[in-house]
Amino acid sequence: MVITTHQLSEIENIVDQVLILKDGTIALHADLESVREEEGIGLEELYRQTMLGERR
Repeated sequence: MVITTHQLSEIENIVDQVLILKDGTIALHADLESVREEEGIGLEELYRQTMLGERR
């Protein structure tokens, strides 16, 4: 299933993979649970870091 939305808080608990587009290209494709475990951040923070270029 593919879900597209800007309401990240509403879908954070139902998705397992996340793909973030920036300027029409894939900026991030990740397993959300792995990000939570490894970095301790949720979907909204992951999105913010990706869009601001703060991802390592």
